[in-house]
Amino acid sequence: MILLLSSAAFAQKNNYLPPDSTYYNSCGTVVDSTIVVAPTFKSNISACGLESDSILQNNSVIWLRTNVHFVLPSSCEGTTGANNESRDAFSAERAIERAKVLIERANKFADSMSLHQQYNQAFHGATVTGIQPVIFRFILDRVFFKCDDAIRNQGLSVETNRIASNFSNSETQDALNLVVVKVPFRSGLADGFADDIGNVDYVATGNYSGQNIVHEFGHAFNLFHTQRGNGVEGDECDDTWQITSAKATFRPTDASAVIRVNNYTDYCQDSAPSFDLDRDGNREGLCELIPGLLENTHYCCDSRFRNNNCMSYGRAAQNQTESCMTPCQMRRVVNDILTNKCDLIEAVDPVCPPPAAVILALPTENLNIASCDYRFILDASMNVEEHRYRIEEETSSGYILAFESDWEVGIPDEYTVGFGSRSVNKLVDILVPGLKEGLTYRLTLEVINDCGASDTQSVVFSGEGCHNPVTAAASTIWIETVFPNPVFQQATVGFTVPEVQSGETIKVVAAGVDAGSGRVVLRPVKEFPASLASGCHEYVFPEKYFLPGTNYLFFQIGDKASSVKIIK
Repeated sequence: MILLLSSAAFAQKNNYLPPDSTYYNSCGTVVDSTIVVAPTFKSNISACGLESDSILQNNSVIWLRTNVHFVLPSSCEGTTGANNESRDAFSAERAIERAKVLIERANKFADSMSLHQQYNQAFHGATVTGIQPVIFRFILDRVFFKCDDAIRNQGLSVETNRIASNFSNSETQDALNLVVVKVPFRSGLADGFADDIGNVDYVATGNYSGQNIVHEFGHAFNLFHTQRGNGVEGDECDDTWQITSAKATFRPTDASAVIRVNNYTDYCQDSAPSFDLDRDGNREGLCELIPGLLENTHYCCDSRFRNNNCMSYGRAAQNQTESCMTPCQMRRVVNDILTNKCDLIEAVDPVCPPPAAVILALPTENLNIASCDYRFILDASMNVEEHRYRIEEETSSGYILAFESDWEVGIPDEYTVGFGSRSVNKLVDILVPGLKEGLTYRLTLEVINDCGASDTQSVVFSGEGCHNPVTAAASTIWIETVFPNPVFQQATVGFTVPEVQSGETIKVVAAGVDAGSGRVVLRPVKEFPASLASGCHEYVFPEKYFLPGTNYLFFQIGDKASSVKIIK
């Protein structure tokens, strides 16, 4: 079982390791100060206590951690469920890519909404207000898969199912939750639904629409449909349309002229400015003028019935270039977030969008006894300027650093870790040691954004039960320690020779980049004889073997090598 842990420490990238801690190598000697403490859980980073007036007056943007859930068949193989399976049913790996796309689409829609004013307020008995910026955005936290044939095939019914009862668990509590699933409603399908109005963290969407995600989370943030009308008995906002007025609820009196744009609504305000079907059920676009005819469009096409409020069913509300929310609605949103969801806030009005480190594994991923490796997918990480990885080994006194990569530019791709003879494969040309069978490790991904804010996420995995043949294990040297690192005058390297490897020559090569030419320089620095006994050894390498900057020290046996990073 893979346990996902997450954290958000907004600090510079060089502040991760505590400076005064120590760890011990297998020979029992204190060698350097790199014991790594467990990351802080994101739920400990609280924005509770903020004032809604300050948020609204400054139009501050609140970023909320959001999990995305998909539903697969019970076998955890096949494709995910959605309303339109010909378009939106994906393999698990493809769904992971789509999770970030969903979040980005919702944020893009919210960005655009911040530029628009509610249409036709005075005509429909509402207080006239100006443009209202949308203050919430989403940042991906984790992706979950539920393997369930019934939910995959039948979906979640708006009338009978609650989302949280099917998807809530101990790992989903510190974020909002968006579930992508088929949404049956009456005789058809609904775009989505929320568990309740306000004080809920779970919404479902049956499609991949940014508008629908914003709309459903609007319900979670305590917003009603504007069809209820304004005032206390309606949506409790006086700047949305007073739908209960005669002119706002304008309906055709001729039954043959009723245009049904969904399963239960035929008000003009819900469908204008355009229709998909004419009164005979043919696709014609009734709001498009026909050349040569006068007043040939349907009477619901009057621009006064264009409702662009995101919490309505209006066509304009679904259009990214028109949709909006009002000041009253935004105050309700902020009050709900600060009262009921303040511990889900990732950042408030940051200069740069907050980064998100996301480590994911396919739902079928498990420790493979034959190959003893894991594959982790990392490219769902968001707002990343640079990233790095570290592997830590669990000991009785905490996790000790086994490997740490350099900072690399851009979003990470994937990372494969292996036990025994296998090496950690970072899709680069640097080899690092294979991991020890039977032990527990933690992979941590750290990312920073353009402003230097950082985020980390960790996954704990185990080699328990993994057993590679002796012939394979014979190719691995365990590099235990380097002290000091960065090197000063010399570096003492502790390494372990497995018993099955005793009797083979060990060649040590230093690799570094020449600052002048930019070329990689390889230099042999030591060859240990075949008589070197198994067990723990230490060897002192003078600093002359290392070039300024980042170096790698390779311990090679035949065509296999282990390596360690050394800074000078």
